[in-house]
Amino acid sequence: MTALLAILNQVPGSASGGTLNVTATPSVAGAYVPGAGTWTTNSITASASGGTGPYTYAWTFVSGAASIAATAAMSATTAWTLTTTGPIAQKTATWGVTATDSASHTATAYVTVNFTGNL
Repeated sequence: MTALLAILNQVPGSASGGTLNVTATPSVAGAYVPGAGTWTTNSITASASGGTGPYTYAWTFVSGAASIAATAAMSATTAWTLTTTGPIAQKTATWGVTATDSASHTATAYVTVNFTGNL
């Protein structure tokens, strides 16, 4: 029987334009779940500050397992899914979230999403 645990980790964001900041505070997400199927993490919300609101958000795949997908790529809040057909040892992906303010300044933060199986 396989179990999966999904964990989100944040890497600090950076700003373009000097005043806009974005954070995506991580949390331990998901739970141990048995067997093959589609697994979804708990959601994570990016938050922009500085610059000039309103803000838009875009989550983009950076590297790692392309089978880990964002559920709401054009929203401040998203979760990630992984579909498995059998046991896995680990799947990891890095995703970036870019916040854009109304003056077109951008800032990006990164999260690492880990799905760990228990073989």
